[in-house]
Amino acid sequence: RVGRTRAASVSQRVGVYMADANLVAEVSSALHEVLAPTTPPERRQALQQALQQERSRAGAGACYLAVLAESSDEALLWFALAVHEAALLRAADTSGGTAERQQLRAVLLGMLFGPRYETLPPSARGKAVSLLARLVVATWPAEDPTLLPSLLELLAAP
Repeated sequence: RVGRTRAASVSQRVGVYMADANLVAEVSSALHEVLAPTTPPERRQALQQALQQERSRAGAGACYLAVLAESSDEALLWFALAVHEAALLRAADTSGGTAERQQLRAVLLGMLFGPRYETLPPSARGKAVSLLARLVVATWPAEDPTLLPSLLELLAAP
């Protein structure tokens, strides 16, 4: 019974990951179609509405953490950053807890202060800096009293 429960749990997690990966692939496709100059206006408007709904969906941030950590697609990176920014701006959003915000902080610090920084598109760098600033305002000092000293230490490092 325990073995079946574990197998079901793993299967469920894999299913969620695959659903997230499929969703991210659909969003990426929609973003590139919106940006294509040949997309008809009606289609572009429908895609923009769908993307706006996804950006505003409560709990969407968890789906896009891997995008922030791994993707080099400028449009998808910008969208993933916008999803997290929207969640921080929603005062009533209870979907992202402390653990998710800590994960987001770690990913953003890695993006901005790690080796990946040099390969980030300028638009994603700017959006990531803006999001990190919003995250600091939203979480410091209550959730992470060491964040500001950590940032200062990173900035002072060669």
